[in-house]
Amino acid sequence: MTIIKPHILAALARLRPIDWQKARLYRWERNIVWPIFGSDVPRGMDEITNLANLLAKAVRATRNPIVVINPESPGPRALIFKNTITLPAVVWLGYKPAIAHEIAHLVRHSTSHNGKFVKVYCYLLSHLPGAPTRHFFVRSAMRHGIRVAR
Repeated sequence: MTIIKPHILAALARLRPIDWQKARLYRWERNIVWPIFGSDVPRGMDEITNLANLLAKAVRATRNPIVVINPESPGPRALIFKNTITLPAVVWLGYKPAIAHEIAHLVRHSTSHNGKFVKVYCYLLSHLPGAPTRHFFVRSAMRHGIRVAR
């Protein structure tokens, strides 16, 4: 039997909590969510910004409009800070679920991919044009081992 020393336990307790389902969620997005919405490329930044603001209104995420920018230097992922979504060109083919993902972070005021985040994300996905129901996304996520809050 291994005994963990108290100073090691204290150091472990100070670490940030692990986002344990992030990898599962990203895999589910790649394999299930993104193919549903196809690979339609937006006609411009206005189309993306309008979609972001439509989703933000659906959940009353913010009183201020959402701004979407396309950075000069390509990054690997989309991200949100305050009311600005950075959407690199690499994400443009899956921009609809990417925008929903970032708005869900805005609603939850968190970078975590916990069950409450997934619940909001599934709700937002169901509000995208041509999307299946929220229950479809919830059941699909749960089948892929992703925890969804009730």
